[in-house]
Amino acid sequence: MTDHSLIKWGCDHTLQYETAWIQFLFDSLQIPSNTLVLVESGLLLLHKSPSPDLLKKHVNERLSRLESLRNHRVLLVHLSDEEGLDGDLFYHHLSNDTHVWRNFPHKRFLNNPRIHSFPIGPRGIFLTLSHDCIHTVASERFYPWAFMGTLWSSGSRTFAVSKFLKDLPHGFFYGGKKFGTGIPLADYRKYLLSSCFALAPEGDRHLDTFRLWESLSCGCIPLLVDHNSTAFRLLGPSYPVPIFSGWSSALAYAKDLLACPSKLDSVQSQVFQWWIDLRKQIKLKISSSLYQ
Repeated sequence: MTDHSLIKWGCDHTLQYETAWIQFLFDSLQIPSNTLVLVESGLLLLHKSPSPDLLKKHVNERLSRLESLRNHRVLLVHLSDEEGLDGDLFYHHLSNDTHVWRNFPHKRFLNNPRIHSFPIGPRGIFLTLSHDCIHTVASERFYPWAFMGTLWSSGSRTFAVSKFLKDLPHGFFYGGKKFGTGIPLADYRKYLLSSCFALAPEGDRHLDTFRLWESLSCGCIPLLVDHNSTAFRLLGPSYPVPIFSGWSSALAYAKDLLACPSKLDSVQSQVFQWWIDLRKQIKLKISSSLYQ
């Protein structure tokens, strides 16, 4: 087990959806004795107009944390910097040997060999599922598909759900009024565990969403529409997750697989095993960067 005292939170970990995922990724890793993992968040800069006083406080507190760690080698885990703005503000203060693991890649940082990205990952309740519970084969699941989330007036979510409801009306759908509200998390997990496919449309800014990794953790086959050609950067090479140019193609694919139970179960098995292997690969890459 990793000594979690070696993980220093520069943000309130109780407010971060990624807390359990980060602890999972570092669990069992051997962190060198002179190294601390510092977790920072870029949420403040996602606000439309953060006040100058609040921004100044944010910067000063962060610089103070870095100063307090000057006798340690630091590995930075950087959350919620979806537009790269916090990285622009922050990274030039880091020592040259600092490795950064950020959960949203950005083109401005792609050529820096010390800046890496990792998926936003699932929330904690999805990291404690038993193997038997996950592996209810797709052909024996009750719902052909599921979507639970906010339906925005813009974007493709409403279009995707309407198409699936029309042609595969027995899927499970729940539309929340705003982010983070609606169906209880335990019920959310229960419906995913009972669904063959999970609609996984893009988030506000990225294809990377909790929904994607939580559906994978529940043994669903996620359906992604890649409007901005970012799937390869997110998933890496050789992924078996089906990617589409539009929701009509995703619907046709789902209907074809549902008509062939053996093929459906085979794809589910491939996708789930890929997700298990990807988690191991991420841990290995993080571990390697601890010693570089």
